[in-house]
Amino acid sequence: MNENNSGKKFDIEKIICILKCNSFTYCDLVKCLKDKYEVVTDPYFKEDSYKNYFSGKNKKIRHQKYDRSKNGLYVHHVAENMFQNLGKEKAIADNPCLSCLPDHGFRYQMPDQLVYCNLVEHTLLHLFIMVNKPSYHEGYESLNGKIKKWYIDKEVPVQNEICYYNASKISKEEALVLENEFCEFINRKG
Repeated sequence: MNENNSGKKFDIEKIICILKCNSFTYCDLVKCLKDKYEVVTDPYFKEDSYKNYFSGKNKKIRHQKYDRSKNGLYVHHVAENMFQNLGKEKAIADNPCLSCLPDHGFRYQMPDQLVYCNLVEHTLLHLFIMVNKPSYHEGYESLNGKIKKWYIDKEVPVQNEICYYNASKISKEEALVLENEFCEFINRKG
């Protein structure tokens, strides 16, 4: 068992158990992560900036700065199982389901719709999303690519990603086991 730099124990066996449990769901994983980490207290985007972007006043939406990012924790949008790329302006603007809402889906940027997670947990969240919506594969492929690159191929992450690398620091053997378990999970669910 490894300890990440946020002081929490990281248990690869727990991830494997989750993958092998047929009744465990995306919502169960979100609840576990909300219990594991402190709750997210701020919306993902600043509300005035979000509104100004969609009214044409801003060219970009300002993100919140999360202290937990320094500890290598990502902020995951829970509703990404319904809408892809909720952290990207263009994806939100191009989504017809969000663009027809009066707030352009700002409700999905609220703290109760966000959860902290490390790289392996983030990959697992997107794995659950992908097996239920195969067209939503980009998140899983991108995150799993980092696991392969950092822990299997031993490529050093760029400076601004070192904290994420350290938060999930797993051995090459553990990464290979995870890769195998991810493939088995996809085959079982697919």
